[in-house]
Amino acid sequence: MHLDTDDPLFMADLCRAFLFALPDGVMVCSAAGKCLWATEAAARFLGMPHESLRHLHLGEIGALKGSQLAAQGDETMRTGQPCHWEASLAPTNNGSLLLDFRLSRAELLGEPVLIVLISDIGERCREQAATRASVERYRMLVDATSDLIYSYDTALTLTGINRPAARTLGLEPAEAVGRPLGELGFPEPTLSLWKRMTEAVLSSREATREVVEAVMPDGQTYAYETVLQPVLDGSGCVIGCRGASRDVSGMKRVETELRQSEERFRGIFEQGSVGIALIGTDQSLVRANSAFCEMLGYEENELLGKTVADITATEDVQPSLEGSRALYSGERSSLTIEKRYRRKDGGLIWGHLSASLVRGDDGQPFGSVAMVQDITSRKQVEESLRLAEFSVDHAGLAIFWSDPQGRFLSVNDYLCRRLGYSREELLGMTVAEVDPVAPKPWRDHWLELREKGSITFESLMRTRSGEEFPIEGTGNYVEFAGKEYNFGFAVDISERKKAQEALRESEELFRQSHKMEAIGQLAGGIAHDFNNLLTAIIGYSDLVLTSGDSDIESLRSDVREIKAAAGRASDLTRQILAFSRRQALQPEVVSLNDVVSGTERLLGRTLGETIELVTLLRPDLGLVEVDRSQFEQVLMNLVVNARDAMPGGGRLTIETANVELDEKSCRAYMGTDPGPYVLLAVSDTGTGMDEDTRSRAFEPFFTTKEPGRGTGLGLSTVYGIVKQSCGSVYVHSELGRGTTLRVYLPRVDQPKKRRATALRASDSVVGNETILLVEDEAAVRELSTRVLTRLGYHVVAAANGDDAIVILENEDHPYDMLLTDVVLPGTMQGNEVARAARLLNPDLPVLYMSGYTRDAIVHAGRLDEGVNYLEKPFTPDRLAQRVREVLDSRHGAQEAADPF
Repeated sequence: MHLDTDDPLFMADLCRAFLFALPDGVMVCSAAGKCLWATEAAARFLGMPHESLRHLHLGEIGALKGSQLAAQGDETMRTGQPCHWEASLAPTNNGSLLLDFRLSRAELLGEPVLIVLISDIGERCREQAATRASVERYRMLVDATSDLIYSYDTALTLTGINRPAARTLGLEPAEAVGRPLGELGFPEPTLSLWKRMTEAVLSSREATREVVEAVMPDGQTYAYETVLQPVLDGSGCVIGCRGASRDVSGMKRVETELRQSEERFRGIFEQGSVGIALIGTDQSLVRANSAFCEMLGYEENELLGKTVADITATEDVQPSLEGSRALYSGERSSLTIEKRYRRKDGGLIWGHLSASLVRGDDGQPFGSVAMVQDITSRKQVEESLRLAEFSVDHAGLAIFWSDPQGRFLSVNDYLCRRLGYSREELLGMTVAEVDPVAPKPWRDHWLELREKGSITFESLMRTRSGEEFPIEGTGNYVEFAGKEYNFGFAVDISERKKAQEALRESEELFRQSHKMEAIGQLAGGIAHDFNNLLTAIIGYSDLVLTSGDSDIESLRSDVREIKAAAGRASDLTRQILAFSRRQALQPEVVSLNDVVSGTERLLGRTLGETIELVTLLRPDLGLVEVDRSQFEQVLMNLVVNARDAMPGGGRLTIETANVELDEKSCRAYMGTDPGPYVLLAVSDTGTGMDEDTRSRAFEPFFTTKEPGRGTGLGLSTVYGIVKQSCGSVYVHSELGRGTTLRVYLPRVDQPKKRRATALRASDSVVGNETILLVEDEAAVRELSTRVLTRLGYHVVAAANGDDAIVILENEDHPYDMLLTDVVLPGTMQGNEVARAARLLNPDLPVLYMSGYTRDAIVHAGRLDEGVNYLEKPFTPDRLAQRVREVLDSRHGAQEAADPF
């Protein structure tokens, strides 16, 4: 076939074929907008049959009715300017189409026509929208991811960055792009890191993955998992890098924590105090920690392979296996029981078991982990508590709790039984209702209980029947759970009271018996010694009376023996008075160091050459108030007693010290109050004493010495003088090791001032004053009168106080002194005579004489202040001296006021 391309028909057919082959629709319209010709594609786009489209005006086409296309066509024909219009049409049976109408003016066969080109741009728009959406999604994903995504060129200048990455720099993405990495605040170590990684990628042209730690611009160090890959241009040249960094700091921390957790678990398993064991599905032990092994007394290799039943008490095997079956079957998520385990040595212990399944990756259990805590002690405590509860209810005393108002909150069975009430009845009552004669009202009792915490008292309880019985009650203040309680006990002391009464009667009988025994011993000792002395006195007196005209020297010798015997009798009575604390002391404030030092030479001569004397005197020793002469006698008695305990020689130590006695010490030294004391200790290295001898050391006339070597009054005298001086004496001795006697005397702060009535020694004892003598003993009265008369005094004597007062009232001559016995017969004692005499003559000096003062002029063993005293028996010289001293005191010192 030959085609003539120059043939006009060929060109017309070619154009028609081309137009119909186009995917776009073509319409040719007249200048008035009527369709002259259209392709089938145009009819399809507009949803009309091809034949129906011709001759229709643009505004009449159904899909275009009401549109701007007709107006746009008129505008194009008028101006000749092409026009573009897009519209979404819904032609029949074609669905919704997005069409692009392009209108242009042309001439066809010399006539102006409107060419309308219709293109379906829906697919293209959808593709563009999809592309834009894809780009936006990518951008959003890139920005939404926590990863840092970025790109930069070979000069390390950012060419792209997502928002998270820009945020780490404190910038927006647009602010960061185009800036070199060196200007973004990275410290030098981080820049060096990026340069190193970049050089590796650029040189290898391969991607790299690395976890790096980088210091960011905020100064914090982060761990990043970084992927860096080269960027190639179209020619394959490397033009930069793109990278993604993921913050794995948290992951690193998690890994660290996981590792630490694993280490902790391993530590807990291996070193934990709770027993842990891994148990297989066949109930055999797979692993066991040291605590579990130690609990059961096994080594781990001995336990492995044993079953749970092997280490469980026989009675507890079945419940344990049933619990395991319930755990594996899913009936229970965990197993918690208390059971008994059998140790290797056969003993049983209690354990608290907590078990849970261990599952594999497939979710199936491959065993269980058991944690066992030894609760044997707790079980024992629980058993003890049960026994305690039983004991409380069956105790032989009342136990109860009450509130601050005294209402019973809890009572034991004993209290219910003893009072005859039911528990319910007692719980509605108060303590006061069963204790009607309590020492204090309940409110006062409660306040005292709160203050002291615990109080003990005696009272009575009344039973339901009205019977009353004595009790010893104890209340204890308790705070528990924010509330206050009284936790009380009450013991029925009826039998104790009966026993105490019987004991009191027995003790009274014993005391009477002991007193009679002591009196008998004392009387026997006095009788023995006085009979010896009286024998000498009577015997020598008879010799004098029957001597006839014997030699005067022989008579003098006999009289001297009589006087010596009387002197020994005087010493004996003085010792007896010292023991009985009835002698009159004249105390002064002294240092015991001075007493020891003043008698040291005499003591040395007393001890002899075979005994070493050691003195340990404290330099800053406190002062004491004692009768110095009496205390020198105490020291001498202690030294002599120690000397006699060392017949073969030894060492005697005298020590002084300041001591503080507390209540505990005072209980050891009976009759001593806590406080500051001065200690005098005399220790020897002699034979010592057994306990029986030590306990009787201070008894009068008790001695372990050979006959003739002691009276048995030495330590008794020490005891009496020390006690009368408000002190205490204690003996410590061990048989064969020696003895120490400790004397404790109260410490005084300041020396006493000398008495204003201190008497001066008189060179002459004669006088011419008038003296009223009051003495009931005729021999003493006659002796005193004769002695004083010989010395020049005028003496008027009276046998009792009443006679003395009569003499004073009836005599006009004033008396210069009253010399009176303390103990007188009749209604008036010596001090009362002195008081009456001073009513008549306030300045009358008084001199008391007595062998036993009672409490007339001596109180607490000490002479009253300002009292002049002459102790019986006395010699004529001593009487003369004391009378002269008292009379002379009127001129040397102001007489003290009447102490009565």
